[in-house]
Amino acid sequence: MMNGSEIEIYLVSESCLLREALVKMLTRRNEMRVTGASGMTSDAFREIVAAAPDVLLCDVSLAKMSGVSLVPELTRVLPELKIVLFGMSEDSAASLSAVRIGVRGYLTREASGSDIAGVVIAVAAGRAVCPPGLCSVLFDYVAGAEDPTSRFRLRPGLGLTRREQQLVGMLACGLTNKEIAAKLFLSEYTIKNHVHRILKKIGADCRMAVVEQCRVKPLFGYDSSHSSS
Repeated sequence: MMNGSEIEIYLVSESCLLREALVKMLTRRNEMRVTGASGMTSDAFREIVAAAPDVLLCDVSLAKMSGVSLVPELTRVLPELKIVLFGMSEDSAASLSAVRIGVRGYLTREASGSDIAGVVIAVAAGRAVCPPGLCSVLFDYVAGAEDPTSRFRLRPGLGLTRREQQLVGMLACGLTNKEIAAKLFLSEYTIKNHVHRILKKIGADCRMAVVEQCRVKPLFGYDSSHSSS
């Protein structure tokens, strides 16, 4: 990991020529040190974990299914790891997919060597970077992503965690475990476990019973027969 002021980098690229050029360019900078470089091979995961870099710099090869599947596991084993993709297309779906799997820097094919170095420094400092043309895509995505709990008023004092409260709102919208998992980028198995814990906490025997017991009852549901005439 970061040694003094040096940013430790592991480079993954399918092109040997590109790897050599980038290693040479990055090692000229005093604040950077390349701890390893390879293609997207079967040994890449083991080599990256062994190097434990601050930043994983990877070309479009990581966008292949084999590479994408590595990212969640890499960030689980190396929680401080920052991942930067370069040589990517300026495609909104691709950029959103990259953000969802934990990528912190996204550079298109037009990026120069100095652009790559600048993004490495930025993500190592805790920032996230994407091309200006894709920023609006992220804003539009967040603005359009309705929170299913926003229309559901949860009764206080139930002892539910924030995640469990969020799930109750989604259950109220009639979403299945699979649909909830897709929206929260979690596994269906994880959602099933959350729902099971909610049922146990609330003492309900089904999902809709959870919703009814957790819902704030409307004022017009008050039984006026108990009031004095």
